[in-house]
Amino acid sequence: PVLEWIAGRWKNTVEDAFRNSLLVRDGWLNSEGLLGALRQAEKQGTATNHLWYCYVLDAWYRTQYIEAGKSHNAAIVANRSDSLFN
Repeated sequence: PVLEWIAGRWKNTVEDAFRNSLLVRDGWLNSEGLLGALRQAEKQGTATNHLWYCYVLDAWYRTQYIEAGKSHNAAIVANRSDSLFN
């Protein structure tokens, strides 16, 4: 049912994700193409597997980006803490 949900009840969430996609920002995906495919899915009442895969990939990529940032920030804090006490 997820393909129908993308075209229906999840449409706004998916659209927001594609508009703010880190994969688009980083040049891996094209926002116009994604949004066009989403509009087509809405008209047809179902999305393609490809659109679902892009949505899942984007969610995974965002999670990796956030986790990498947390690790990077934790390392900075640890380095600052070390320098304060040395």
